Amino acid sequence: KLPLGKSVRVKLSYPGSDAIMLQSAAKERVFLLVDKRRVLVPYSTSIAINISTWGLLEARLGTRKYRGASMTIDGSIVRIASWSRIPSWDSAWKYNDNIFRKKVIVRNENDRLLVVNELPVELYLRWMGEVSESDAVSVPEKAKTIIVGARSYALYYSDPTLSESLKKFPWKPYELSDDPDVSQKYLGYSYELRSPSVAGLVDDTNGEVVKYDGKVVKVWYSSSTDGRTRSYLEYCQASWKTDCEDIPYLQSVEDPGAVWSTRNGHGVWISGIGATYFARLWWEYKDIIMYYLSGVTIGK
Repeated sequence: KLPLGKSVRVKLSYPGSDAIMLQSAAKERVFLLVDKRRVLVPYSTSIAINISTWGLLEARLGTRKYRGASMTIDGSIVRIASWSRIPSWDSAWKYNDNIFRKKVIVRNENDRLLVVNELPVELYLRWMGEVSESDAVSVPEKAKTIIVGARSYALYYSDPTLSESLKKFPWKPYELSDDPDVSQKYLGYSYELRSPSVAGLVDDTNGEVVKYDGKVVKVWYSSSTDGRTRSYLEYCQASWKTDCEDIPYLQSVEDPGAVWSTRNGHGVWISGIGATYFARLWWEYKDIIMYYLSGVTIGK
């Protein structure tokens, strides 16, 4: 088995209804942690959790009830049965992106259910929709470029020594979100079932991250640029921020694959269309990363 490394906590975009239904999606018994209390859940038993009085959560297992501030179901595969997230293209209803590995944590946040998936980073990357199965098959070096960048992004924000002011979600019980508009697109275990090539490339690059001056850096990427990437200083000033700085490894570079494109996204750091261009010229993923990010190294 490959080492799975550190864990990351990902906020799921569960709609926050009055109740949530959790169950094991594997043939196993699982445990429900009610605060610090450990409750055995028999195989195929569903757990219904809702917000009760005084802001506490109430979990129901058949006729039994448990109350606490936090509920965690810990199993190999967990299904959120009350969440239908079938992809729009799946007319056969074969896949439902409501299945997750390891821990699913439920809390009360402002009288709405907060649902977090805690799992090893290497599993998180296998289920991240930022990388398409078609890219993994046709331009694997481009896919590995995005995977290594995404691993760096996840490990940067999940570093326990990172100050709250630098975190993506300060003072929250999670480091990332499944919302691609604010974090990275994360779809859960069912994505691996339909994207085995992506999972293989995650394993091929196991543990590899982007570093500058020996430290892991957060790596952003855009789907395309208008012929060049933006430096961080340029991006920051265009965002009307007052604390802008010139970061050595985040400089503007020519993006030849995107000459006839328009900007899609913030236009800084790694260009998706540019990575495709270089991959088709037989560049390896490490060379692509080091082209867009000046002076970085790639290693474990």
